[in-house]
Amino acid sequence: MIVDFILSKDPATEHGGDVAMSKLVMSLARHSCTVRGIALSRTPALRGDEITRVLKPSLDKIALVFGSLRTGRSLIHSRFDTKEIADLIATSSADRFVAEHSYMAEPFLSARPGDASRRLLINSHVSEADVWKETRPTILRLEHRRIERDETRVAIQARSVAYFDKEESQRSVSSKSHWLNLTLPPKAPTDRAATKPVLVFLGDRRWPPNEEAAKRAVKLWPEISNGISGARLLLIGKQASGSRRHTLPSGVEDLKFVEDLDGLLSNARALIAPVRAGGGVRVKILEAASIGLPVVGTHAALGSLGSVLPLTEYDNDKSLIAAARALLLDGYLARECGDSLFEVNAERWKQGAPHSNIQDWLQGK
Repeated sequence: MIVDFILSKDPATEHGGDVAMSKLVMSLARHSCTVRGIALSRTPALRGDEITRVLKPSLDKIALVFGSLRTGRSLIHSRFDTKEIADLIATSSADRFVAEHSYMAEPFLSARPGDASRRLLINSHVSEADVWKETRPTILRLEHRRIERDETRVAIQARSVAYFDKEESQRSVSSKSHWLNLTLPPKAPTDRAATKPVLVFLGDRRWPPNEEAAKRAVKLWPEISNGISGARLLLIGKQASGSRRHTLPSGVEDLKFVEDLDGLLSNARALIAPVRAGGGVRVKILEAASIGLPVVGTHAALGSLGSVLPLTEYDNDKSLIAAARALLLDGYLARECGDSLFEVNAERWKQGAPHSNIQDWLQGK
């Protein structure tokens, strides 16, 4: 079976949680299918892989607004209905097309609307309607209703819609929703008992839920670190543009980008993820599991992964502080939690659970 993935970002040149998960899904699909890609890219001349690239158009805000008003579609679904992508889809010989994000279904529906119920699959990643509702300025939050309507429209037409969160799949309007119950391949684990009392916050803060979570971690840090000698909180990930710089509490360092992320995480005691609004992609949690790094996270941060991996949810400040302090104070507790997480993750990969999950989805089982 030939599968074409329809991508809003070039996996060879762009990064982020959604790109990492798209690459994971594509790599797992290669175990049972011939995989190709059609991608919007800032470097369309790039060659040497199975991706066909189309120049990502610059954003013309005025044209986008008028186009959205004319078609009745939301801004984001209008923006990604790209004619060049649609033309490639129209001439493709693929048996299945996977739209990575609901809005990437639009060029397929423009090119081959009659084939959607047989050939179009959607990997939703995260509901853009929920993201806009929770994180955009007041006037743009109203757009979430139109995005939700568009997500419903494309889901009803598709052969199947997949979600990274079980609860989201159960709420889906699609008659054939699928939970992508995925984990990452295991890497070399670390003896957490030998690490220093270091917490890490990991996330691209250009995405508003991550920015809000980072601020929460910094706010809680004085109580978390109180009386713990040498305790540090490291903030890793790109900072939101235009965000105000505040004086950080003692022990907090904003590293933004680091060259050797694996090396840094191997020397950390735990990952903290005090996310209030989440859903969809949870790459940082999967990365922590792959190396046996304990996680102190909320339900929004963990989602359905708590039913797959030995993870505990901490949904208020008091429990987050207590759990983080316990791990900073006790390296042997961190070793126990990390080893358990690593072993469960490694066994899932050894048994081929992620691989069969993707295969079943693509083949409609």
